[in-house]
Amino acid sequence: MHVPAMKTVLLGASVLALSTLSQANPSATQLRTWASACASCHGTTGKPTGDAYPIAGVDQATLERKLLDFKGKKIPATLMHQIAAGYSDDELKALAAYFAKQPK
Repeated sequence: MHVPAMKTVLLGASVLALSTLSQANPSATQLRTWASACASCHGTTGKPTGDAYPIAGVDQATLERKLLDFKGKKIPATLMHQIAAGYSDDELKALAAYFAKQPK
């Protein structure tokens, strides 16, 4: 392989590896960005002002299971199937951990 082509391949592999690593351990800013998709129904910290299910302080395993079930269309929902489908399983797990840490 030609040296410039090899450098390009190595650079691409490095970017992919770093991207995967950041997904496994997202920053606080990344988590807040992901959580902002939940804000219109569940509030910015998981405490809704309307009729939506409160998710602040709910057990992490419970939230994680529900999010994965929404993604897999295992439980009925109007909008959550579509929202959950936009995240990887690891991202949903990170969101569950984020909201579980929010005070009730």
